[in-house]
Amino acid sequence: MVNQQLLDYIKQQTQQGINNEQIKQSLLANGWQNTDIEEAFNTTAQAPIQPKKRKWKKIVLIIISVIILLIVGLLSLPRFLNLFAKDITPINDSDLQLQKVLVTDKDNAYFDLIKLGNIIYEPKDKLQTILDMVVGKTWDNQVAEDIVSKNSQAFEYFAEAARKPKYQNPESADPANITPNMVLTPPNSWRQMARLSVIRALYLARQGKDKEVLDEALNSVNIGQKIQESQGSLIEYYVAIAMKGVGLETVQKIIPSSKLTSTELKQYAQGLDKFYKNENGLIMAFKGEYYFQSWAIDSIVSGDTEVLKSVVGEEESQNPEIAKKIKNNYYFQPNKTKLLFAEYARANIKSANKSCGEIKTTEVQKLV
Repeated sequence: MVNQQLLDYIKQQTQQGINNEQIKQSLLANGWQNTDIEEAFNTTAQAPIQPKKRKWKKIVLIIISVIILLIVGLLSLPRFLNLFAKDITPINDSDLQLQKVLVTDKDNAYFDLIKLGNIIYEPKDKLQTILDMVVGKTWDNQVAEDIVSKNSQAFEYFAEAARKPKYQNPESADPANITPNMVLTPPNSWRQMARLSVIRALYLARQGKDKEVLDEALNSVNIGQKIQESQGSLIEYYVAIAMKGVGLETVQKIIPSSKLTSTELKQYAQGLDKFYKNENGLIMAFKGEYYFQSWAIDSIVSGDTEVLKSVVGEEESQNPEIAKKIKNNYYFQPNKTKLLFAEYARANIKSANKSCGEIKTTEVQKLV
């Protein structure tokens, strides 16, 4: 059996960097037998001691273990928090619901206005001139004659729309149709027509046809008022405001030089009373926005991939992690999200009939 004292000495000397031959000579000089020394060398060679290397390996293993535990913990955190994250009960949004609106086709100005899309003549190279003519910066009689003569059919449709009692976009008349697939008729041509209507009114004014002038200018106001009072989108509402604005500005420009009698002007003034400030259309537009948001949330929760695609984009909608997060209350709480949109809509509705100075900025609440 190898002497333990001899083994310990050899290990100590080896760790200090002394080679075996030097260790052996030192041991022989101190009376140790050569056979004992060789046996001790063989024993240490079979089990080399590398305490420093083993120590560093242990530290590395500890660091790797901690990193793995942290990664596993972070990945498991959402699932763990999902056990405690609870959504609220379904909200009461009955005050934000829309009703189905019924307007017959023969009474609906919408069907006259949609005829304008492909027949309006407005030369692009003269657009800036036309805009300057509308605001009174300049006047080009040739451009005016060209517009009036080549848009005779469009002006007839526009006047017919003004005579109709109602306006209602069929797509937004029924709340059931308010989806991402809803196709809204672009109202840009209506605003364009209101601009050309100003040109025609100013053209008639230069010919002294005062009654026709006011009738033409009021067409835009009349149609704009009907659109404002309808159940539609915010885009339609803003277009209606623009149409009314350009029409009323034209009336103000024309009246001072009008040769109509005071009685006739009084009749027109009384007619203007019906173009009152009515924000019901704006309120319904806000409700429509909320209706769409609420519908989209329900559709996403139910697994409608098309709606999800319209919200997060096609690439993200194909990410399986998105589907998992939708089902996780830690990431997505449908009822709380609806409440956020509902409160935002209510704040906008509350401000609808206030002046700009009375409206306070709506703060978006945190979903916590």
